[in-house]
Amino acid sequence: MLGRSLPLRTGLRRPTALRFDSPFSTCGDRLSPFGDGTYSGNIMQNGVVLQPQHYLLDGFIPMPRCIVITGAATVAADETTGAAAFMCRNLVLVGAAATLSSSANCKGLFGFVRDRVAARNGAHLHMDKLGKAGNFGNVSPDMLLPAWYSRYLATDKLRAYVVKGRGAEGGAPTQSVSNQYATYGHGGNPAGPMQTGGGGSGCPTSCWTGAGGCGGPCCGGAGSGGGVYNNTPGAGDFGGPGGPAVTGGGAGAGGGAGDPVGAGSGCGPGEGAGGGLLGLFSPIIDIGNATIVSADGASGGRQPDAHGVRRSGGAAGGGCIIFVTSAGGYRSHGTVRAAGGISSSFGAGGDGGAGSVNIFELTE
Repeated sequence: MLGRSLPLRTGLRRPTALRFDSPFSTCGDRLSPFGDGTYSGNIMQNGVVLQPQHYLLDGFIPMPRCIVITGAATVAADETTGAAAFMCRNLVLVGAAATLSSSANCKGLFGFVRDRVAARNGAHLHMDKLGKAGNFGNVSPDMLLPAWYSRYLATDKLRAYVVKGRGAEGGAPTQSVSNQYATYGHGGNPAGPMQTGGGGSGCPTSCWTGAGGCGGPCCGGAGSGGGVYNNTPGAGDFGGPGGPAVTGGGAGAGGGAGDPVGAGSGCGPGEGAGGGLLGLFSPIIDIGNATIVSADGASGGRQPDAHGVRRSGGAAGGGCIIFVTSAGGYRSHGTVRAAGGISSSFGAGGDGGAGSVNIFELTE
């Protein structure tokens, strides 16, 4: 799963990154929201904790005490807060094999980098399918960091970046039309600023499928299951669980995406959770060509049944990305997205709603 991006349907409008002026400045402060460059010592690659080194970005930009990621790297969630976080002086991901994500579904991945974050040559920083379902209320990064982080960064200044406790609403229940297999589930609603997307509803045949669930602060909304002859329950709100498929007469249908996934019936379960919460705090965030930063939702279960019919479950919504930089510090020639999962291309389940990409620049 790590390092693979989800397919995007052609013809759909991609979510637009939203830009804001941040209410805070770092001038005159002992600590900043970017941290002081201390390395947290918890970025793992191939079972080894990565260590800082000197790195020349693009062959001429010196990056001292840089964490260099060239393979599949992860950060584990803190046992007390349920979120993953790291600090360092500089961070670079380079090459198509380079990925960085949380090691498992959690409440978010947060990076605090004093000088620069850079991604090059096909690298992928993500929280795809890694959201954590739950009605946690409004959430800001300071709420998800261990207390000792306050010695190295201005955690009080993170309180302004509030993710809405209730994400976008899920897709409406779907009724099949005249026993046709081509009935489409309804897509989840797209997110507003600082919000996750809603989950889609599953594909029905001679029945109703329940509604997709709303997103939570740390997870895109869950999808409901596909159905044949029997009505299906809706997905859980705030990211999960995904709705189970309900079938009869030997036909099959897929389960909804979510945390946890909905069970399939004669077809596969949902393919994962909604997109997670991803926050990067650094004066410079530099996303190069062909690189991806994403918090995409998963697709619903969609394997064909014995008759070759794909009655897929609903897909999960996209997550929430937060970038906080110095003025003019955000540069992207790659892809930054929080796309909803895709189910309609695979068997008529509703797609997940797009999440949000939120860019803040510190004002002096």
